[in-house]
Amino acid sequence: MDTYISAWPPLVLADRFPRRLAVLGSTGSIGVNALQVAALHPGLLQVTALAAG
Repeated sequence: MDTYISAWPPLVLADRFPRRLAVLGSTGSIGVNALQVAALHPGLLQVTALAAG
């Protein structure tokens, strides 16, 4: 999928990345998709906490 709701940040902001994420409900469809996006963009997103239940 190549369509995004908003554009990726400019490279000028690269020093502010990777962004750290806490994924609550990581076993649901939204959580699974969030983890897939983070896996596709390791330089931008880093998962630091997971919750499931």
